Amino acid sequence: MIRHGYSTCIACHVSPSGGGALTEYGREISGTALSTWSYTDEQNYLHGALDPKKLPLWVSALGGDVRILYNHVKAPSGNDNRWIEMQEDGEVGVKIKEVRIHAVAGRIVQNGESYGDLRKYYALVPFDEQHYLRVGKFQPELGINIPEHISLVKEAIGAAPLNTAYSAEFSWISPNWSYTVTGFIPTGDRWTDDSDTANADGVTVLKTRGVYQNLSYTFAKTYKIGVSQSVASDIDNQTDVTTAGVFGALGFTHKLYSLFEMDYLQNKFAGMKLEGVAAYVKLAYEIFRGFHVWGLYENSRPDWHHTDTEEDDFGVGIQWFPRPHFDFQVKWTKILTHDVPNDWSDQGFLYLHYYL
Repeated sequence: MIRHGYSTCIACHVSPSGGGALTEYGREISGTALSTWSYTDEQNYLHGALDPKKLPLWVSALGGDVRILYNHVKAPSGNDNRWIEMQEDGEVGVKIKEVRIHAVAGRIVQNGESYGDLRKYYALVPFDEQHYLRVGKFQPELGINIPEHISLVKEAIGAAPLNTAYSAEFSWISPNWSYTVTGFIPTGDRWTDDSDTANADGVTVLKTRGVYQNLSYTFAKTYKIGVSQSVASDIDNQTDVTTAGVFGALGFTHKLYSLFEMDYLQNKFAGMKLEGVAAYVKLAYEIFRGFHVWGLYENSRPDWHHTDTEEDDFGVGIQWFPRPHFDFQVKWTKILTHDVPNDWSDQGFLYLHYYL
């Protein structure tokens, strides 16, 4: 949305860091600026069947997400094709005076097993129009928000999407400047204990505790640049992870835009210190309203002294918002891992998202 002059998330989302339930203004924008087609009030709950103005005054927001992914892999070691149920959530928000309390619950499928989970909840306290405190269980913000749910750079810095933690977040959001600092500790729930999610060095990112910081500046209305920094360690204090990065969202025109992030990584564990880098660069163009084509390059090299730790991803894709509530993505990626010479593989995604 940087192309339209929206450099922060809070105009359209309840959360200052973005994602989750939309504000009334955010729903309006989803119909008038984001989607290819829409009819009057289609952006509202249940496609306009439920009028937000008829909800009880203490209900501040409703939401929910269903995300399904089809994954195709063609590699020298073999092929794989599967459907993955990523997310089936419902969200409700209530307002007590100026405090907003939100909870997200749904079904998680992991290792073939399905169970219910209270995945996210928080209390949001606005001190004024620029200062916010959020406390609860949610994903800490680090670097730039990206639409990809599988990302080399986010996995490398320990900020993969849907990784929630017990967090306390302070945000300062002004017309040009934005600063967020978040302290977090592991949740210890089933998602954490059973997950095999780890960054390139084998550090289990869902079991870390630490502090994330983001500082960004917006200029000329459609250009946003920022810096990020994190310090974290695992729950046994056996691994220390430090990152520092730069990121940006650049709206060159109303059609052409770019997202980027570059990070320095330092991991200390078992008496060793590894230093590396990770990068994400995306260039996209909106052909017609709601229909985007893009090219993407990602790189991860957690130990820059050893090329066999490096991976390069070259991707192309489309993202289409045909109507409010729907988001479709198709992505094809060529992946080069450097531990084996000319070890190229192909990975394709079909991503289906419906939001309430």
